[in-house]
Amino acid sequence: MALNIFPVEFNSADIVERIRRDLEPRGEGIRRADYLIVGIFLSRNAILMTRNRSYFERAPDLHLAALGDDHVTG
Repeated sequence: MALNIFPVEFNSADIVERIRRDLEPRGEGIRRADYLIVGIFLSRNAILMTRNRSYFERAPDLHLAALGDDHVTG
C-alpha cells in the first residue's frame, strides 16, 4: 500500500473556509487539522480512508471509506 502526501493548496484552503463557515454556525464544527484534511481530499476528489468517521461524515460531498470496507459513502 502506498502513502501519498498531499500539500494544502489555495483550492483546498478555499474549500476549508467554505466548509468551516457551513458547519460552525450549526454547532457541528470539527478540529482544525480535520478541516485541512477535508479540504485536501475534496479538492482532489479523493476517497478518505479513516476510522474517525464521526468528524468527517459532517463534511458534505466527502467520499469516505474504512480500511477493509467495500462500501464508500459520500
